[in-house]
Amino acid sequence: MPGSYQWMRVSLSYQNYQIAVRSNGIDYTGNLASFVGFNTYISTFNIGSYPFVINANKA
Repeated sequence: MPGSYQWMRVSLSYQNYQIAVRSNGIDYTGNLASFVGFNTYISTFNIGSYPFVINANKA
């Protein structure tokens, strides 16, 4: 929306690292990459070729 604003909200922190995940007895290596913030909407993310559907705001 056009206009002038006194304040601007920004995310100043970024994280990116590998994580170990176990699902249904199978071990996967995943990559976690995100800006650190509050209530980010996550639809679907993949670990390897396996999709995980979230469809919710997550802290």
